[in-house]
Amino acid sequence: MRIKKSYFILGVILVVAFIVGILSEDKLKKEETWLFNEKNVYETNIKDSWSEFKKEHEFSNDARIGEFSMTLSTVGDFESVKFRLVELEGKKYNIFNYQDCSTCPELQDGEITIWKEKAKSIKNYSELMKADEFFEKLQEVNQQKALTKETASSLFLVRTRHWSDEINSPGEYYSLEGNQLNKIEAGSEQNPHKGYNLQILENTLKDFIPNENTVNIIIGDKTEQ
Repeated sequence: MRIKKSYFILGVILVVAFIVGILSEDKLKKEETWLFNEKNVYETNIKDSWSEFKKEHEFSNDARIGEFSMTLSTVGDFESVKFRLVELEGKKYNIFNYQDCSTCPELQDGEITIWKEKAKSIKNYSELMKADEFFEKLQEVNQQKALTKETASSLFLVRTRHWSDEINSPGEYYSLEGNQLNKIEAGSEQNPHKGYNLQILENTLKDFIPNENTVNIIIGDKTEQ
């Protein structure tokens, strides 16, 4: 009887270990899902990549971009991608954080980091752009080959945050209208600039500092949210 009992206990342990192994593997697979699988941004359909990522993680259509940044080489190769996604669920906010990086010392090449949080309130939530719209517009800018340019700089930082009443960054300004980029001339009726600003910065002295070479692209208006 003692032998049978031992076999029974061993069997239970193996079954539990098998189930835990499946759950762990499923979690690992989800956390290994990259937002962009291609090496180069200009070879990437950003909108389609987001749609697949959204489906994998079951985000709602109301999920919003809290902040987004990606670092690119001058030819458009991905160096890093980082973003924060916010969803309202009842009276609480679910926050999804994502980071991948091929050059970060804290991450091995090919690794990504995903972590989740909850919050009772989110500042400027109503002024965050919906993720579906953001990635669609990012793809429209991408199609214009406007995310990088051939310069002496080695890297470009592409970033955006929430809607702003007044954007004071130096550099050139453009508005995204349909799939066209139209330059906003200094002193036009569109000054002061307001909206969702997609900012493209060159690294200067190993840092990204807004200057006269910075490109600011107004990709949306608060009324669209």
